[in-house]
Amino acid sequence: MVLTSTIQSSGYGDEADCVIEEVRNVDFGKLITISTQRDLRLFEELEIIEDRCTKSGWDEHAAKPIPKDAFDDARNFLYHAVWESGLPMPEVEPDEFGAIQFDWSDDHNKMYSLSFYGQGIIGYSGYWGENMKRHGVDEFTEEVQDTIYRDILRTTQSAGAPAHPGRSEGNRKYYKVSLQGQS
Repeated sequence: MVLTSTIQSSGYGDEADCVIEEVRNVDFGKLITISTQRDLRLFEELEIIEDRCTKSGWDEHAAKPIPKDAFDDARNFLYHAVWESGLPMPEVEPDEFGAIQFDWSDDHNKMYSLSFYGQGIIGYSGYWGENMKRHGVDEFTEEVQDTIYRDILRTTQSAGAPAHPGRSEGNRKYYKVSLQGQS
């Protein structure tokens, strides 16, 4: 659920009861402040995909279910590693192999994809020209995050453009993906 308007209430009556019920139903783990409509739409797309793709065969064929922690990892990465650092927002789509996929591309056939499988596992694939490719599956560590960050910049930056206008690299924040059974 996304709350996009301010609700004013005196605290009594049916309206107050309605507000209290709405607040009780909010998943505060998903509650974030987003500054642009496009950014907000990406988080809403993730919720729609989550509602639709957590069961086998969600594509009416043999698609694997996407685990809840894959959505949590994707949401955390989108907020902390992309939005807060000023990286361009990706396109978002479900992957039939049981992952959430983020895609970046430019007008010069450069492409980069991340797939979140849950349990701190991430797949990545980049193409920047015939002799410049990278792909693999890895645990999502700080070292892997640095490589991914540089790969996204390589994909989305035009020659001479600042890495992230208005924000310095020092503002980039890391987050730790908690693996199942660990804290």
